[in-house]
Amino acid sequence: VAIFGHESWISAVPGSSGSSGGVSLSTGFEGALGALTYTTNWCGLFGVFNGYVPLGHLWSLAVEEQFYLLWAPLLVVLIALRRKWAAPAALLLAAASFVDVVVIHQAHSMTQWVFYSTDTRSGAFLVGGAVGIMWSYRGAVHAWWRKACTPLAWTGLAILVWCGWVFAHQVSAPVFSGAWILVSVV
Repeated sequence: VAIFGHESWISAVPGSSGSSGGVSLSTGFEGALGALTYTTNWCGLFGVFNGYVPLGHLWSLAVEEQFYLLWAPLLVVLIALRRKWAAPAALLLAAASFVDVVVIHQAHSMTQWVFYSTDTRSGAFLVGGAVGIMWSYRGAVHAWWRKACTPLAWTGLAILVWCGWVFAHQVSAPVFSGAWILVSVV
């Protein structure tokens, strides 16, 4: 940004028309600070950035890092208390995240919040955490889980195809919210 910030190509947003005149150095530093502190998603949501930020795409890494900073200590506590509570706790928290998506989207139509916030994006990571925990089980649960994986994979593929159709068409808010949750789980 310091070297090329005056060039219009550094601030080119796909689908926009015309030249925006580049990015100011202060805006570039705002983006860099958001990226370094893993807060790009929240900076964008709360209007901290002054215009287009070249590092704004790092919002998704910010969500991941925020999740892992919270999930790792919680997982240690769950395993220390009782290992078999870890997967159900992850699934319960995932369900809470998905309910959060529906409530926020239905009540406020805050699509930006649903898309960028950690609380609404955590459900997918929590499902992945639960799957990982279940994969580490031994005995009968482990054998059952291994057998269930192939049908689950085919079901997941079908769900992804259906969600792709939903996102490409005008659908009701409940169907959109349901598809958002399903694609996150898959």
